[in-house]
Amino acid sequence: MAAKSKRSRSARSDHSIVETLADCEDRNRQMGSSGQKVKPFIFLKVPRTASESMHFVFKRNVINYIRIGRLSRIAEFEHLRRGERPDLNRFHVCYNHMPLNVIMNEGLCPQEFFDGVLSFCFVRNPWTRMMSVWFVFGNTSQHTQLKGCKTFKDFVRKLHVEKIVSSLDVNSPRYRIPDQQWRWTHPDLSFIGRFENLLWDWDAMCDMIGFDHDLTIHQRMHYVKEKPPMEELYDEETADMVEEMYAKDVWAFGYDKERTFAGDKTSAIGEDEIKKRLGRLWNE
Repeated sequence: MAAKSKRSRSARSDHSIVETLADCEDRNRQMGSSGQKVKPFIFLKVPRTASESMHFVFKRNVINYIRIGRLSRIAEFEHLRRGERPDLNRFHVCYNHMPLNVIMNEGLCPQEFFDGVLSFCFVRNPWTRMMSVWFVFGNTSQHTQLKGCKTFKDFVRKLHVEKIVSSLDVNSPRYRIPDQQWRWTHPDLSFIGRFENLLWDWDAMCDMIGFDHDLTIHQRMHYVKEKPPMEELYDEETADMVEEMYAKDVWAFGYDKERTFAGDKTSAIGEDEIKKRLGRLWNE
């Protein structure tokens, strides 16, 4: 079932990945006059926050939208790796499942580009996000480090005991699925949306960049159809393990275990306080 915001149009989705500048230009031609010209932006794509749905909407409706991954071969970004400085301000860039420090260290986002355009990401309550990771990856064994988990508790315990969250291989194509969200964020981001307020925050982000389109939620083909409620998956030990693994996320974004399991999964602090806390994490 699609979830839509207050905007009127719907979005379609597909699974292709833009890997070259020619692909981007071809999509521009296909969109024609229906493509929207918006303010240049950086979209930091945090896994399991509806970021794939956002990508599909941008990809099919925004002129000069490019998704950059570790294996991308887009001319302007190859120039960056050679130390050159092309004009990036005409692009709207999605950094695909790469934390901000990785993007900066690999030369994919010059400081002047980050400082000169709008930037945003979305984050999510760690306890519900862990459920989403399990629904997608726990039952399909797509992540080689997480094979052999029969139950949600086994899955969380494996992450916790083997410290997979803090020791993920940064060279693996799938290395960021369960990682901590604060690594994608930064106190200088223009906007940090919350999954718990998804449609309202999507609209606020759209207003910021000058974009007008509904968000339609995309479901992966292998996503679990019958999703048990939180109280059936979690016991006290499992909830505590998630809290320990994602302690920095819990603190930085103002989530609370007791409030979450009482039914209120939203953050208890505003964006200004979140950015202050992120500043402290980045300065550690």
